[in-house]
This record gives sequence, C-alpha cells and structure tokens, in this order.
Amino acid sequence: MQKIKAPKLTATQEKEVLAYLEMIGRGQGKRKTPDNKALAWHEKNKWFGKQKRKTLDALALHGVLLEVGISPRGQKYYRLIDRFFELKNLKPKQEEKNENTQSKQ
Repeated sequence: MQKIKAPKLTATQEKEVLAYLEMIGRGQGKRKTPDNKALAWHEKNKWFGKQKRKTLDALALHGVLLEVGISPRGQKYYRLIDRFFELKNLKPKQEEKNENTQSKQ
C-alpha cells in the first residue's frame, strides 16, 4: 500500500494559514458560501478549524488536490480527503499491532 503524506509546511506558510483561518473566523475577507458537499463534510468533521495539526493537513491536501486539477466542488475531492485521514488514523494502530506481534516472536 502506498503511503500518503501531507506536504510539510514551512513556519512561514503555517503562520499564513493560521492568520487566514483567524481572519475568516472573524468574518473578514472574501468568503464564498460553502456548497452542500462542503457543509456535509464539515458536519462530519467538527475538528476542522479547531484541531490545528489536522486542519493544516487538510489545507495542505486541499492545495495539492487543486494543483492536480481536482475540483473542491466534486465528490472525488471529499472522498480523497476522507481517505487520507482514514489512512492517517489507521497507521498508528497498525504500527502498534506490528510492534505487539514482533515482541511476541
């Protein structure tokens, strides 16, 4: 299975993302009304905007998906983001299982 990693952000990029999140949280700047897919995704992922690391991962992945031409208006976009976090959340559990198996041998 291929590993999927979110691109690393530089300290400057991370500050810019956090400043942007803070700005839109205050209702400043141009902000489009989210479509139904975005609203449904956010409803299932309440951590977005609250958990810094996961939010930064999602925003970095958003940038990559846009670069390769995947529209945030399509279902594929949300399937890929969800799959990324499924794989990311499974990795530590799988590593623990592997470590337990190795220690028993």
